Amino acid sequence: MLNRKCIIIQVIMGGHTQFLAKAQGMPTHIEDTLMNIISTFIWEQGTKPRIAMATLWRPILEGGLNILDIKSRNKAIKIIWLKAYLNFSPSHQKWATVTDHIILAAAPPHLVKQARENPFLQTWMAPLRG
Repeated sequence: MLNRKCIIIQVIMGGHTQFLAKAQGMPTHIEDTLMNIISTFIWEQGTKPRIAMATLWRPILEGGLNILDIKSRNKAIKIIWLKAYLNFSPSHQKWATVTDHIILAAAPPHLVKQARENPFLQTWMAPLRG
């Protein structure tokens, strides 16, 4: 029965959420809600879990069921975004160039030019709205 539920989770939860997480990101409260839905689905509401989720996330060869770990998957998506952003080769993504211009426009004007160009060296807080 757990194997069937695992497949349903991979197809439904993975298929419906991970594309959007890749395209738009996913807030942590949504991650937490999805994790609760997965846990409730696996163990049925009102039933105490018999196996820790950390064990179920493990690969099958390590005794787990390889169930979708939304938080780990979203961290991996963010790392891939960062990798694409930091690609300074001729195949540099256009969205990364646009992001650079947005960061430069939001930077305080009194900063040294080199400090404004690398967002990872910043100590100023960028406005999140407006």
